[in-house]
Formats: sequence, structure tokens, C-alpha cells
Amino acid sequence: MENGAYKIYYSGRGAHYTPHILAQGLAFCEQYFKEFTEESVLMDNAWGEGGVLIDKDKKNALVFGGGWEFHNTPALQRLYCKRVVQLWPNWTIRWCDQGAVDFAEYLGIMEDSILAEGREPDFLELNDFNRQRLLEMRDDMPQCEVITLIKDGIVNDYSLDWGFDGMMMLIQESENLIHQMPEQLKIKKWKNEVEVTNCLLADYDTKK
Repeated sequence: MENGAYKIYYSGRGAHYTPHILAQGLAFCEQYFKEFTEESVLMDNAWGEGGVLIDKDKKNALVFGGGWEFHNTPALQRLYCKRVVQLWPNWTIRWCDQGAVDFAEYLGIMEDSILAEGREPDFLELNDFNRQRLLEMRDDMPQCEVITLIKDGIVNDYSLDWGFDGMMMLIQESENLIHQMPEQLKIKKWKNEVEVTNCLLADYDTKK
């Protein structure tokens, strides 16, 4: 982005390398991205798995993507930004938890097409197979997205790994959410709270 105008470049193989690319500095990024295909629109938040946004006017750099170590560890994201900003003097480096949605909002082009369609969490239509699968996955599932539900003074935490868009779908369940959350996703023991990237708290007692 420069002089109030932006260009979008797309690579089919770059999502996992975006943190490393940004760390090479401005001159490298400008040359590197121009080798990609120029596009007119952003990818949606399902297919857009990584990206770098460089605003030369305001000296802001936004990034998301990389390997799972970045996705699941907010502490690492913060450390990354703290270190990389040393390679971008007088710039602001920001990690985007919402991926392409953050890019679209920053550019002022947010629209429904940015949000992927048809990505319903499996448990919204539970069957015996899904119940068993969730039970088997529970111990290995990273506690990235957490749903905390409070009712009658009882607090229950549930672990998800559907990303920010999955969290938005759950919010759309409104008051029915407490009836939708399967027992198999309930957190029995916390692994590491620094892994949590998004959290939804619904207090049915105070209606907040």
C-alpha cells in the first residue's frame, strides 16, 4: 500500500513462510512480492492461510500465517513482532489473529465474500461417529479457541480448533449455544493457557 492505493499479490505456496519473508525487511519484500501474480480481490479466510500487508504511508506491517507453532502460540506471535520490528525501524508490526479479515478491515474492503461459506463445525450435527471422533481428538486438540459457558453458577470451558470464523459461527447459535456444545469438547485439564488465541465467554446468569 502506497500513496493511498494498494495492490494485491498472490502466491500458491507462500502462506507458511510469511513470518520469515517479513523478517527480511522492506526492500526484500517489495521485490519478492512483485514476482507473484497480481489479483483484484483478497482470498477468503479459508483459503487465505497467510499474508503480509505493508502500508508504506503509515509505516504499518501486518502479518499472519507460518507454521502451527505460530497459529497456536500467541506468546510466540508477540515475541516475533517484538523482534522483527528491530528490522523495520520506525514501523509498527502487528500479528493478525483474524487473518484475511484483518487485512480487509484495514484496507476498508470488508465484505461477505471474505468470510468462507459452508464451514460448519462438525458437532452442530452430532452423530455417533462424530461423538467418538471428538472424544479421540480431545487429548491431542490444541486449546487455541476456548468457549467458556456459565450457567447456574457453574463454569465450563470447551476447546475448539476451528479458528476465528468457527468462533463466529458459534456466536450465531445465540442462546442455543449451551445446548449445542458436546461434552466431548469440555476441558478436563488445562495444558497451557498461552496457547489460547480466541475466547468466547457467555454468562447465562447475567446475560452477558
